[in-house]
Amino acid sequence: LMSGLAALDAKTSSRLGIFTIAYYLWTTFVAVIVGIVMVSIIHPGGAAQKENTDQSGKPIMSSADALLDLIRNMFPSNLVEATFKQYRTKNSPIVKTGKASQSESITHRILVYGIQDENGSNIQNFALDITPPPEVIYKSEPGFSEGMNVLGIVIFSAT
Repeated sequence: LMSGLAALDAKTSSRLGIFTIAYYLWTTFVAVIVGIVMVSIIHPGGAAQKENTDQSGKPIMSSADALLDLIRNMFPSNLVEATFKQYRTKNSPIVKTGKASQSESITHRILVYGIQDENGSNIQNFALDITPPPEVIYKSEPGFSEGMNVLGIVIFSAT
C-alpha cells in the first residue's frame, strides 16, 4: 500500500486522501445517526433505572457506591464465582420512628374545611388527615447480584 501510494503523483495522491477523509467523515456521521435512532427506540438501561428506584423516584444507589463496586469487581475473591456473580452494594431501607414523647398534635393533624354546592345552601364538611411521611434512611450492606463479573475476569486474564 505504501509503495503504491509513493508511486502516485501528488495530484492523484491528494485526491485519494480527500476521498478517504470524506468517506471516513460520512461513515462516522451515518454511525452517529444510527446510534441516536437506536437509543431513542430501544432506551438501553431504562429497565435497570426503574428497578433501582424507590417510591419517590430517586435512585437508591449513590455514585460512590457504584464506583467502589466497580473497584471491588475488578479483583474477584473467587474466579469461579465471578463467572456467575458480581459484587453489588445492597441498600435496605430503615424507617426512622419518631420519639414517643412527641405530642399527637405535632405528628398527626386533621384539617376540616367545608364545600358549598351550586346553590350555596348545602355545606358539606370534609376532614383531611395530614400525617407527615416517615423518614427513611438506607443502610448499605455487601451483597451479590446475578450476572457474570466480566470486569473481574478480564482483569484477571490481563495479569
